[in-house]
Amino acid sequence: MQPHSTSTIVIIIVVLLPIISSSSCVVTALPSPPSPSRIIMISPSSSNPSPSFPWFDPTLPTDTRINSLIAALNISEKFLLITSTSSGLPHLGIPYYDWTSEGSHGVARAGRATVFPSPISLASSFNEQLLEDAGKVLAIEARGKHNEYANAHNGTSVSWYGLNFYAPNINLFIHPLWGRGQETFGEDPYLTSMLSVSYVKGMQNKDLPKPDDNGGGKKYVKAGATCKHFFAYSTTEVHNVTVSNADTLQTFFPAFEACVREGRAGSVMCSYSIINGVQACGHPAMQEVLRDEWGFEGFVVSDDEAISSIKAPNTSAKVAIAIRAGVDLGLGDEYNALPQAYNEGLINDEDIDLALSRVLRARLSTGQFDPPSLMPSWSRLNVSNSVDLPASRLLARQAAREGTVLLKNEGVLPLKLNDRARPLRRIAVVGPNADRRPSLLGNYCGCVSGDANNAPIDPQCNLVTPYQAINELRSNSSNITITYDAGCAINSTDTSGFQAAVSNVKMADVAILVFGLATCSGYLPPPADCIEAENVDRKDMNLPGVQSELVRTLARTGTPLILVLMSGSAITITDLANEPTIMAILQHWYSGEEGGHGLVDLLFGMESPSGRLPITIPASMDDLPLPLNDYHMNVAPGRTYRYTSRVPLYAFGYGLSYTQFTYAQTPSRPVVSPSVVVAPNVTQPVFTNITISGSVKNVGYMAAKETVQIYVSFIPFEPVSASQSLPDKELKGIVQGYLVPGQSYSFEVIISTQKLRLVDNNGKLSLLKGHYFFFVGGSQPGSRGLFIDGSSHHSIEYNIPSSSSSPLAACTPMPPSPTRLHLKSSIAGGIVGMLTVC
Repeated sequence: MQPHSTSTIVIIIVVLLPIISSSSCVVTALPSPPSPSRIIMISPSSSNPSPSFPWFDPTLPTDTRINSLIAALNISEKFLLITSTSSGLPHLGIPYYDWTSEGSHGVARAGRATVFPSPISLASSFNEQLLEDAGKVLAIEARGKHNEYANAHNGTSVSWYGLNFYAPNINLFIHPLWGRGQETFGEDPYLTSMLSVSYVKGMQNKDLPKPDDNGGGKKYVKAGATCKHFFAYSTTEVHNVTVSNADTLQTFFPAFEACVREGRAGSVMCSYSIINGVQACGHPAMQEVLRDEWGFEGFVVSDDEAISSIKAPNTSAKVAIAIRAGVDLGLGDEYNALPQAYNEGLINDEDIDLALSRVLRARLSTGQFDPPSLMPSWSRLNVSNSVDLPASRLLARQAAREGTVLLKNEGVLPLKLNDRARPLRRIAVVGPNADRRPSLLGNYCGCVSGDANNAPIDPQCNLVTPYQAINELRSNSSNITITYDAGCAINSTDTSGFQAAVSNVKMADVAILVFGLATCSGYLPPPADCIEAENVDRKDMNLPGVQSELVRTLARTGTPLILVLMSGSAITITDLANEPTIMAILQHWYSGEEGGHGLVDLLFGMESPSGRLPITIPASMDDLPLPLNDYHMNVAPGRTYRYTSRVPLYAFGYGLSYTQFTYAQTPSRPVVSPSVVVAPNVTQPVFTNITISGSVKNVGYMAAKETVQIYVSFIPFEPVSASQSLPDKELKGIVQGYLVPGQSYSFEVIISTQKLRLVDNNGKLSLLKGHYFFFVGGSQPGSRGLFIDGSSHHSIEYNIPSSSSSPLAACTPMPPSPTRLHLKSSIAGGIVGMLTVC
């Protein structure tokens, strides 16, 4: 319905709802949420709510506003407001609001938007500022879309146009076959924690004060973030999972704790997982850990239909378990059974009021009930002045560059168009992903409307494929010829396109092959070319169809090949990586709207690659622990780089550059200081900050960004049990710097010993006694663990002081000590320091 042309005409249509006295013990069936098209609110705009009700008075304390609205509602109306499609209550000025909006890498499913690379690609940047900036872009575009829709539809908001987003996905990508791994920030708890906090801060408003602070415009959330899916959710097709206490504390909880405590996310989504027999949306951890231990004050929403898998005799019993466990908002149809649960005495008014108060607080935090004068800059946003702006596209291009990981380079990169010694006259572009626009988008993406598998791409979206960007090079060089052949489909046995591709590659000076996987929305049955998605876990890690066969065929032409892989997960290419004519390999992921330009920036040396793998790429399927529902991290041969005993094809944290860096200890300063600390008292812990110091220098010929990674490995003084699930090594710090040739910089990273806690024999997180070895370099040390005897051209030797020497002499009793540490690094250089806890 179109808005009125003047503000002096107000139409009031009262929609009669069944009114039940709040003192009544019997409730009628929950009415279906009214269609947004037939809701006419008291005010022609949601940005100008009625001032006659106290819940619309921004001068009142938040709790007063919430309590006054709850007191004005009967029990049926309360039920309506805690479902994901919250019905409008015109007689109270409350607009219809659909809570379902997605935004893991830009505003999703609401048409044209800035589409950033998939989260797994964003994670490859290891760049928390980039994640925060991407979150800010999402929030601005969300406001613009919401404002325009609400103002045109009398204050209502439908799916995908709200201000609360079910993002980010902060589950760990612990199994390479998971179809939703592309939505995550990878396999590491530290990296996921760091990036999720940055993304949430960007979305919500970085300087957000405490909830009841009414000072200035900073009290509002620009776009509400939801950290999902709590917890232990890393496979789609198998929901019954076994998880140890140690792995819960050391692996699956840290990112959620950071998202809640540091990021101050407004909401958390419980998962589909049935954890050791208890469904996540009925799990006691939501109260005991999320709220009591971490102090979470936001609302919890269930994943779509997750409550239905709670073990109970009927739906009313299931929803009663969920709401009493702390699920405040029901996504799906299950909460339609709340009236029945209420009538049966399974829930009471206090249960409903508590859930409703948390949900209403979230709506107030986004300013939905406040006048636009309190949010002057946000209220002026619309689609034309907020969506896919030039600056946003530049950020998407930067993200595509920084998220691309150079895995192999035998001197072919960077390419030079005008190199007299090696002139490029003809480039062949081949591959099913070279000019496939959907492969830029990934899952839960923008530039489509709705969530259908084959939703058409918005014609207003400018998506730049690799071939399109390479073809633009013609404008810079009239002497270059560029050919394109798909060669084959993503997942097909058809080889009819091989001959044309081979012919063009034979005549080329270099061939750029863009192969990989494809995704979809995940509704079943998926399209034939949908290899990974929600509800679509992979069956193996190979290139699908005849892609590998085509690459091997092209390799026999003798033309130098550059293999670009677009996917959301690891592809095992062990045989292709050893092909001598495949001279370079890049992991380009689902790279977003500017993916093609970002790739060309790297291929032709406008920028040096700086991406690092946020996951491990195994050498074969034999390296994966099975079964999928066993979430024990130390199950043989070990999950992720933190536990695996196998040598990967490419390790977590790995990534090449066009230049070289060296590391050195800062003069007159130890790598780790202090070097000895006393373990804190368990009952009254006092933790110490330690400082990791060093310097890095660009000794190559090209300016580039270096990602300094700090890993720790622990050698205990006392025996440990398998139930403690102690990792071999863990990432604990990241520093990034952009250095021109010859430039160096010194860095210091402060790490609290609280962050070094591991599970003790009592099943609690403690600072265990032993040696903590810190490796500082451009990637993780070694490929099977920190301590590897033997020599290599990248070996580092560290002499450990004896127990009798100072400062270890302060330890009582004396700790046992090895005398020497040999270490292999996958990069040239690195420094090592040691902390002893006694």
